[in-house]
Amino acid sequence: MPRTIHGLLLAVLVLPGCYDTTRPRDVTPPAEPRGLYSVTGDGKVTLPWLANTEGDVAGYRVYMGPCANGASCPYDPVATTTLTVFTVASLTNGVTSYYGVTAFDRAGNESELSLEDVRDTPRPAGVGAALRAVQDSPALSGWDFSAYRVRPWDDPRTDMYFSANGSIDEMLTADPVTIGIQDVGFASTLDAVDFAPPAGWSPTGSAARSRSAARDGS
Repeated sequence: MPRTIHGLLLAVLVLPGCYDTTRPRDVTPPAEPRGLYSVTGDGKVTLPWLANTEGDVAGYRVYMGPCANGASCPYDPVATTTLTVFTVASLTNGVTSYYGVTAFDRAGNESELSLEDVRDTPRPAGVGAALRAVQDSPALSGWDFSAYRVRPWDDPRTDMYFSANGSIDEMLTADPVTIGIQDVGFASTLDAVDFAPPAGWSPTGSAARSRSAARDGS
């Protein structure tokens, strides 16, 4: 089901003596922009995409919506730009939104929304925090995602905590019924993990890897 663009009205103003009746009016819109993706930020989302190749493209419009698609899922315009990257700022951390981009030409024709379903949830960077193993420092082993701070493993506000079980390092959820955890593989930074996959969650509320595998980067 297609996504719906709301909140935009295009008008064409024809001035006397300025309309060339010898040339047919351009009514062909540009192609949908391609390659749209998101980069998560603190209270913001940066959206790069590939430039259109049509010679008469005048710019791009960035849209944001509350859901992926459907007739009841409006995408509202948030910006117009001539660049191929835009940062949507003043967003609320922890709230997921969906994004699309259109291209428009000098005649006012506008493309459909970009084909990619791009969603993003802004969040603080969370740098400079380190967890200790619960066996060694229980007061420094847990993490509270709502406050972005270290807490004791058994604090009711703790979402997950770190454990060293012999040669196995583990991340465990404080409540596996309401909090999901998944091993998504090796990533150099948390910025590389931009979304939660829809499947593959651990049924036990834990994810683990051997210390030898961690040294090998796997």
